[in-house]
Amino acid sequence: MSDKILVAVTDPSDRAAITAALKNSSYGVFDIGEMVSAADAFSKVNPSVIVADTEFTDWFLAQFSVSAPRELPVICYLKDHNARLAYDYLKKGAFDCITAPLRPIEIVDIINKSLSKDVLSFDKAARQNIFDYLAALPTVKKIYLGAGTAAFLGVFWLAVYLTVRPSVKSEIEIPNRNITGLVAGARTVFVSDWFTQSVYRYARARGELLDVYYFSDFGPLGLATDGVSVYSVGTDSKIRRHVINEAARRLETAEEYAAPGLMSGGGIFVENDFVWAGDPQTKKLFLYEIVRAAPPAAGGLRKIGEYSTGGISPVSVWKKGDRIYLADGATGSVFSGRILDDKFIPQKENTPPPGAKIAAFAAEGSKFLAVFSGDKTFLRRASFK
Repeated sequence: MSDKILVAVTDPSDRAAITAALKNSSYGVFDIGEMVSAADAFSKVNPSVIVADTEFTDWFLAQFSVSAPRELPVICYLKDHNARLAYDYLKKGAFDCITAPLRPIEIVDIINKSLSKDVLSFDKAARQNIFDYLAALPTVKKIYLGAGTAAFLGVFWLAVYLTVRPSVKSEIEIPNRNITGLVAGARTVFVSDWFTQSVYRYARARGELLDVYYFSDFGPLGLATDGVSVYSVGTDSKIRRHVINEAARRLETAEEYAAPGLMSGGGIFVENDFVWAGDPQTKKLFLYEIVRAAPPAAGGLRKIGEYSTGGISPVSVWKKGDRIYLADGATGSVFSGRILDDKFIPQKENTPPPGAKIAAFAAEGSKFLAVFSGDKTFLRRASFK
């Protein structure tokens, strides 16, 4: 794997735990424990992402603010669970925060998100690694195997291309007309329709409908994911966490939260233990902390931020570092900007094609997957500044 992770954590035991989790996932991991070596290590490693404690995070973010701009994710490790401190680091530009006790699956999922990999654990294509076997072969056998494999693959992929080319779609038309949310995986996409009170699952390659998940007690007004679960906000302004029951082909509600201050559901975005929720009616953006509880006790949401969005009705929300993207239900445009004090300050407007509105979107690498609604509703990739 070509991605290199720089682990800059002073505490030896925490550094060892993070490093072990990443090495077990086949990442190239480089660790440092002294501030004096940070600049030297950074220049030598040229990392794809940095995991750092608060001291190192402050140093790296300060360096990036004065150097040439670079989209390099910094994940801040907090020794203790502190929602306010985590939020402060997210505002400074940290990609995400992790806290003790460290869970390897959580660390790896956040790294995958930061590297724009498929973050839906329930939607990943199975991969079988044969490179260890190939590396062990003698050189002569490697040459024969390589030549024979290249010839075979050339003929095989030409046949595959000619066979599937007419049916693979770069744009998927969706028959639903009231799309309110989108979750994108490697093989499938989930879209919500508030009017039919359902979530629809489509195959990305050809656009065929795979599953329909119906909710009898609410209509979903927004969708999000933390990589493991699907979250929705309903017409009753409640936020729910769902798990996919593949055997029963159901989207089951695992937790239900009341969202303080939220009058009407809109776009939502889940980031670790935080939920951003847009309110199109009051034109506000709320930030909540998910307060976990051991079953059978119920968890909840604690409001830690409330921001005016001006004239923007946030029907879809996404966050990259300290930059926030909002789809406006009135104009159909996507606005990008930052939080300043108690306001969202728009800096760029991304307008949809004539006669269409952007109803929902989700980031995919440097681009976005967006739902455009108009005479027809279709799904395609877009670039938002």
